[in-house]
Amino acid sequence: MPTPQQIRRGTLLGAATIAVVGVVAATAPSWSTTSVAVPPRSASARTVAETFWRAAEHRDCATMRALSDPDDTTWCVSWWDTSTGQDPHLLGHGRFSDPTAQPDDGTGETSVRFTVDVRNVSGMPDGWNEWGLFLRHTADGWRVSEEGVV
Repeated sequence: MPTPQQIRRGTLLGAATIAVVGVVAATAPSWSTTSVAVPPRSASARTVAETFWRAAEHRDCATMRALSDPDDTTWCVSWWDTSTGQDPHLLGHGRFSDPTAQPDDGTGETSVRFTVDVRNVSGMPDGWNEWGLFLRHTADGWRVSEEGVV
């Protein structure tokens, strides 16, 4: 028969396990609706931008991570955010512009503009908005380095 101390220890361990599982479930990124293929290293900046945004629309966080440097998973929200209504919705996007020519400052950077249809995004009105991605050329090819109004 277990002692009272063993019962308390078991109860504490059980409660701690439930708490850890709850925190992980609440903060883990929400589901991905589909997997978006990462383009080859030789892909153009525009192709990488389009693929990154398609991954954002489908919540494919792994592809977003692979195509961004530094890691940009802004659109990968947790289950908690989804269940409490803090979930930004990407409903569609317009045509991507050709990459802009940047001054040759040695950074190998460019930007791509497009419109995006959003709901519940902090700091943006619902509906169609101008948006863009900044890309930097790395050893792995073009990678999204920042996003926002270009």
